[in-house]
Amino acid sequence: MLIAQIWSSQRSLQRKEIIPDLIEQIQQNQYITPVTILEDENGTLFVKDGHHRLAAYILSGRTVLEKHEYVLIQHTGRRIMKITELVKSLGE
Repeated sequence: MLIAQIWSSQRSLQRKEIIPDLIEQIQQNQYITPVTILEDENGTLFVKDGHHRLAAYILSGRTVLEKHEYVLIQHTGRRIMKITELVKSLGE
């Protein structure tokens, strides 16, 4: 799954301090809990649970989530911003 196609369901990351540890776990191929992604009736994907994990995948240089790294659920709901925009907000 292409990470850049995933929308965020929140406007900011509250616990930015956990991201470096997640990046290290990803780089060392350690298990981290799969990201929960919802797909609406139009095929739009957004994060339900795992914004910090998804940000860590991006910051570790990843552009794709492997099948075992996410759970996809069919759902209707709201979107706020693309996950890449959420990661950009880390610098603010």
